[in-house]
Amino acid sequence: MGGTAPWPPRCRAEPRELLGLLARPVGSPESWGERILQRSVLQIAHHIDRRIEAFTEDPATKPYQLVVGTRRALADLSAVLTRWQHATSPAPQNRPAHTRAPTAPRASPPRTTDPPPPTGRITR
Repeated sequence: MGGTAPWPPRCRAEPRELLGLLARPVGSPESWGERILQRSVLQIAHHIDRRIEAFTEDPATKPYQLVVGTRRALADLSAVLTRWQHATSPAPQNRPAHTRAPTAPRASPPRTTDPPPPTGRITR
């Protein structure tokens, strides 16, 4: 196995032709990014299909194993879809300055500087 490519080249092109191909605009980076994400979603979905199919075809798989395995498989798809939504949603125009959220009220009684009221107990 000689060469650096793990697959045989599909065509032979002169270096000048390759440079010309690379120099031409072929689309916006946004459209290429969306195409890459689409391909990723399809590939992950196909892989998930194969994993779930393997679970269902195995007679030794218990129902809880099927549920857990399916949820794990779908988590991969969820991660890709989250990346897609993040990449394709418009950027916010004006981001507000990071402000500290007000603290939640305490569950205990409010603190006071007064001494606690006397109790009916006698101390020694």
